[in-house]
Amino acid sequence: MEYYIYLLQIFGGGNPKIHEVIKAYGNARLAYEHISSGDMSHIPSNRHEYVRRASLERSKVIIDYCAGNNIGIVTIDDRNYPEQLKNIYNPPVLLFTAGDINCLQGKLAVSIVGPRKPFGNAIRLAENICYNLARSDIVLVSGFALGIDRIAHNNSIRHSKPTVAVLACGITIDYPNNSFGLRKNIIDNGGLILSELLPDTPCNSDYFKFRNRIISGLSKGTVVIGGYNGSGSLITANHAFEQDREVFFTIPDDTLDKKYSRVIRFLRDGAHSVYDFYDIINEFYPTYRDRIDDTYLDKEQLTSFVMHEDVRETAPAEDLPTVCEVKEPESAKKDEKKPLPKVKAADAPRFKITGVKDKEKEIDYFRVTPENVLKKRKKAGKPATLNDTAVKERIPIIAPIAETDNTDVSKAEQVTDTEDKQSGQIAEAAENASEAAEILGIIANSDGVTLDTLLSACSLSFGELSEILADLEISGAVSCGAGGIYTVKKER
Repeated sequence: MEYYIYLLQIFGGGNPKIHEVIKAYGNARLAYEHISSGDMSHIPSNRHEYVRRASLERSKVIIDYCAGNNIGIVTIDDRNYPEQLKNIYNPPVLLFTAGDINCLQGKLAVSIVGPRKPFGNAIRLAENICYNLARSDIVLVSGFALGIDRIAHNNSIRHSKPTVAVLACGITIDYPNNSFGLRKNIIDNGGLILSELLPDTPCNSDYFKFRNRIISGLSKGTVVIGGYNGSGSLITANHAFEQDREVFFTIPDDTLDKKYSRVIRFLRDGAHSVYDFYDIINEFYPTYRDRIDDTYLDKEQLTSFVMHEDVRETAPAEDLPTVCEVKEPESAKKDEKKPLPKVKAADAPRFKITGVKDKEKEIDYFRVTPENVLKKRKKAGKPATLNDTAVKERIPIIAPIAETDNTDVSKAEQVTDTEDKQSGQIAEAAENASEAAEILGIIANSDGVTLDTLLSACSLSFGELSEILADLEISGAVSCGAGGIYTVKKER
């Protein structure tokens, strides 16, 4: 232990060079022996002054101080060193702790990070996420700063659940100011305060960056709440990606704002989007169901929730009686449900495509008209004379049909069919012409009229009225202006 502290005096916490030196010499004790005897081959020049000031005696003083102030010291070789943390790049060689170092054992840990001054919807989301994750017996790990970090720790304390605070200073330094009361509450609820720095190390901007890898390393996933460009929480997200942890981001208030561009990039690169705490629960529930207290969870919100029926024990197959074939009584067969009758195609709603040709522009316009409406018009229509002006515009005049020989049955039938079709077309045209004239009169007698006003003024259905208005527009009789106002088109 004292040899690790000796190396910390030289390199400081978070410096990956310490692992290179230990590997070069074999272990921390051998590294101390070589360095203290003057071997500087593995020591950078900017650390030579620290070598001259470091001593094993100071290491022992620190150990004695920690023992007298309930501060634990856990090295990377100890059995109770967090396993999750041991497997990351550049793990701390030593941790100074206050509280229960075993609070993470057998638990699911999730990191909560975010800005010190959250804005927008971030505070509300943080309360929703932290309150419910802590209530579900998930250990929240955070950086003990103001803002989102403080919300995470406070919600764990609210449920009397353990939480882990990773400091960016020595464990005896009061940062943030007047924070020892919160530290005591964390410890009293079975939580943990830890730092990789020597106990009397003051805060430094670099230490905040170094401690972020510990926050993500202790957890199975990292949740960034209210993050934006320049926020230190994005550094933690980077570490989480590198450590192959799950990464979650709350959706920015304005996805087009440039200050959220890096958050959007994380989401596009595979980070989970978070709308509420269930997005986090659902990611871990299939694997860590035994570590999540689902007492207060809405099972319908758990997309991965599967109810498993208890499997009852059955007698061995050899002890089971043989099953004889039993013929079903004929009465049972009669009671069987008959298949539903198939719907005939003729019974289904049918539509016919009708074409209207604009002779001036030579463009074919198509509209869909229900066939039952067409038949209704044919039956209700009255015969019209060929001299009717409206009919002439829509249906070309048909030449008289020559008399045919009665003996030629096929020709007679063909002529009859042609006459029926012509009379139907004439009747339909006459009916449409009268309805169109009525609509045109209503529009002409007003300065402008909407479709709703026309519907209330006539007896046509919406579909029929729309069809007639389309015909009138195509023929150039009316025009539809802004706001859906129909007016009679004036001749130029």
